Amino acid sequence: MPSLDNSVTISELLQIITNVVGRRTTKTFSVTTIKNTIEELKNKHDFLDYIKIEDSSFTEKKNDISVDNSINNIESQRLEEAINDIFDVMMKSLGKNVGYFYIKEIKDDLEKEISSFFEEFEVNLNLKQQEHLLEIMESSIVRIQEIKNSEVLNITISAVVKLINRKVSEDFTKDSIMNILNKLKTKYEFLKYVNIIPQKDSNNKFEVSVNPEINNILIAERGNVIENIIFEIGKASNIEVRPFFGEKFEYLVDNRDLSKLKRIGVKIGEIEKKLRREGHQILLVEIFSAIIKIIEKKISTEFGVKYINALINKLKDKHEVLKNISIDTNRLEEGINAININSKINNVDSEYLAKAIKDMLSRAQADLKELTHSFISEFEKVINKEIKSEISKIGVNLHILELRAF
Repeated sequence: MPSLDNSVTISELLQIITNVVGRRTTKTFSVTTIKNTIEELKNKHDFLDYIKIEDSSFTEKKNDISVDNSINNIESQRLEEAINDIFDVMMKSLGKNVGYFYIKEIKDDLEKEISSFFEEFEVNLNLKQQEHLLEIMESSIVRIQEIKNSEVLNITISAVVKLINRKVSEDFTKDSIMNILNKLKTKYEFLKYVNIIPQKDSNNKFEVSVNPEINNILIAERGNVIENIIFEIGKASNIEVRPFFGEKFEYLVDNRDLSKLKRIGVKIGEIEKKLRREGHQILLVEIFSAIIKIIEKKISTEFGVKYINALINKLKDKHEVLKNISIDTNRLEEGINAININSKINNVDSEYLAKAIKDMLSRAQADLKELTHSFISEFEKVINKEIKSEISKIGVNLHILELRAF
């Protein structure tokens, strides 16, 4: 395949760059970016004066780039140097993170449109991608070091305060979180620098105060520590607050602050998983309480507990998780208090608990059809929306269970 004139090659190269940048931004922005790049490099490469760039959006021209044929007299080695400089300067102006993806798209389009380009010019875009990635990683390390302990704790405690205050009073919010933090001080002494101050004459109900002295402390595995603090606060929260605690926390933190937490190693998804497992015990108490309520309306509390006992005995060989539940038959009249759920159940994967709950509810739907027209429908009315959400979150679809029964 015959080589193109350098004027044509340069023109098509710059047009491809303009088109790629324009796809992710605007045509005007992309043209301005390339134009500024060329202007910046003219002192170093005077022959770039042969390149004219105008935004064709406002004219009848098809292309934004025109290159004078005089550029064909320039040695290829000098052109290679200029092309590499164009890429470097342009990527810096676009930003490291964005530039990485632009390089890939430009490389793909060049291979399609000018197949001979990489044969004629030594421009290694793969290397530029790797260099860009290395710069991103190195700059991230610097930013991690610059994120202060006081900043991280302020972000974290402010978010959990807002989250818990949605469901309970201001006084209870402050007292409950400070109680949790005081308990955690035995493990994390630096929490003595954190305080929560109610604000009566402000739109913000609380101010989280973190003494700057905390920045002089080296906190080993800082991400894991912050993750554990969020988990412990979520774990100690009441049942109305706990469902989707991790997701709600993430929602209350703005993107910039959230990126700081993630950059130091905080994994919000892991917090959500651990809290969901921690709530297995509470979840089963609520489910068994609902079953007892439905049965005691028509028969008695004692019969409700007896039924749950029979249900567990039928299913525990199939579902190992149910072996963590025992019932004191001498206390049947006490209802839910007669049911003992071992805390080890919180260590079981939510998937296995969900399967056991599905089977228990499906069996109850069949067993109690003479007691209530639709047990599942009645069950949904008895449980609160938080428990319903938590049941759904672990993979139990009550609607599908009800449909299968008919």
